[in-house]
This record gives sequence, structure tokens and C-alpha cells, in this order.
Amino acid sequence: MFEPLIWTKETNIGLGLTAVFGIVKRNGGTLEVDSRPGQGTVVRVLFPAAPAPEGREEMTPKAMLAKGDETILLVEENEIERKLARSILQRHRYRVLEAASPVEALMLTQQYKGIVHLTVSPLVMHEIGGRELAGRLLRQQPTMKTLFVSSYDDETIQHHRINQRFVLQHPYRQSGLIEKIREVLDAA
Repeated sequence: MFEPLIWTKETNIGLGLTAVFGIVKRNGGTLEVDSRPGQGTVVRVLFPAAPAPEGREEMTPKAMLAKGDETILLVEENEIERKLARSILQRHRYRVLEAASPVEALMLTQQYKGIVHLTVSPLVMHEIGGRELAGRLLRQQPTMKTLFVSSYDDETIQHHRINQRFVLQHPYRQSGLIEKIREVLDAA
């Protein structure tokens, strides 16, 4: 039940409980499954208790101090997630081109006269997958870098031959987004 359902098309991967399993595993947790025919299935998610902080020392993450002046193409079909990510990026002084679909991203990039330094997009989208979109965008913006957002576990990402260095695990924190963007932009 934790194995992804892989279809013939690369972008149509059924998650099942794969994403849940990956998130729980990365955070030191476990999953317990109790399934009985005719009675149903219970899935328990267990996480280790976090130790209480010793002091209330507030530290600002390095990522939150990062400021950029690059242009980022943000592709996200979910409007709420797109608006939130755009707000975070603009707060850190990035120029943001916002697209609600891969097709819109292609048209927007074609019309944009400047350089797009980075595209942030989901790995799986309805019309065009993230990898295919990146390939098409690179023809228009050859120096552009790409960051994929994905809920898939590390093993599934490796199976599809994607360098994990260019993948941000979803769900992510604001600081995680900014940190990963800076990492990808600063990479040689």
C-alpha cells in the first residue's frame, strides 16, 4: 500500500500512501496499519516526542536573511499555494513571474524580455509535466535553473532520474523554500 502506482506516462504516478510514508519517515516517525475485511482500515501515524527547548533564544534562519534580485518564474496550479509562494519570494526581493499552468508559463516566458534565472514548478502537473516544461523553457532561457516541488519520497524521485538537489519536498516551510532557491541559484 506504500508503493507508488506507476502508470505508463511518466507524469501520472499514483501516490497511494507513498507521500505520507515519505514525510513520516523523514521526520523519524512510523506508520501502523490495521486492516480487517468487512471492518475497515486504520492507519496510525506516530512521531517521536520533541524535546522541550531549553531557552527561548530566537534565531533567525540564514535563509530568512537571504535576499535576491533574480527573476523567478513561479508555476503553481493551486492558487492559494501560488499566492503564498509569490508573497514569500517578493518579501525576499525576488522578481516573480507568476503562472497558473505550464502553458501560461510558456507564454509568459516567451513575452518576457529579461532573463529568467529560476523556474519553480511542481514535478507533476496536468497539462505538461515539470521536466518537460523545464526542457521547453530552457530553449527560451538557456541559462535558467529549475527547482521542482514534489510530495514524492526520495526513492520515487531517484527512480525517475531526477537529481534530488533540484527538488524541494512538499509540504515545505517558508524558510525551506527560500533556502532551497538560494542554494540552486548559487550552485555553479
